[in-house]
Amino acid sequence: MIVLLLSLIYWYFLVRRASNIVRWQILIFTVLGAFSTVVNIIAGAYPYIGILQVLMSLLAWVTSIAACVYLCAPEARDWLASRGNRAARDSAIFD
Repeated sequence: MIVLLLSLIYWYFLVRRASNIVRWQILIFTVLGAFSTVVNIIAGAYPYIGILQVLMSLLAWVTSIAACVYLCAPEARDWLASRGNRAARDSAIFD
């Protein structure tokens, strides 16, 4: 439940407030999660849990990596630098 609440808070501050700090927190947590997953695989901790849990963990890790790739894209950096106000300046594009 706490993870879901934290995800919703991150979504709000990233999408609605265009917070660059949240972007960096997501990147750091993704790197830590990837490191933890690799360490658990090497340590052999996964035989004690089911294969479904291993696959779900890897799927979550892959989707987090994909999200981080998009968060580091030049368009995302420009949008975060403009604090989400880029659409107001670029409204003439749709005319």
